[in-house]
Amino acid sequence: LGIFAVRRAAWTRRARVASPLASELRVACGSPEEALILRNTLAVDRELQPDKLVRVIMADGSTLNISFLCPDARLLRAAFNAFMDSLILAARTIEAFGPPLPMQQDCK
Repeated sequence: LGIFAVRRAAWTRRARVASPLASELRVACGSPEEALILRNTLAVDRELQPDKLVRVIMADGSTLNISFLCPDARLLRAAFNAFMDSLILAARTIEAFGPPLPMQQDCK
């Protein structure tokens, strides 16, 4: 996760934190389209304390990669748990409505 390393370095300098806590999660999705849908759905919600918590969400093929960086273990746990609730809801919605339809190039 190259962008996570860049963001981590910039955030560590800004927050002046010697050793922030990090948590990473990889979620296997049914297809690359589902990974993108989950990424786009979950990326909309911004963190309530962006000066204390960094979250990076990326879709890599059919895998969704999520990384958290935070100086406080309690805040990291709370953010991770809230994110998991949203992830579960989004995944259940995809399950309920079925896989995404293929995109058509020409609409006539």
